[in-house]
Amino acid sequence: MSDMKRFQLWVRLSVTQTTHTIVFAVNAIDAKLLGEAQFGKGNVLNYTEVLD
Repeated sequence: MSDMKRFQLWVRLSVTQTTHTIVFAVNAIDAKLLGEAQFGKGNVLNYTEVLD
């Protein structure tokens, strides 16, 4: 089993609001998919792995 990694996502909340949030996922694509599941398809503007 792979180790989970921490990703910071920049997501759109509305036409005028965005925020950053943290998710844990195996890889970047899974992190994006988790974000889209929470905030809607197309609302993940960027995602970056957070290195300790």
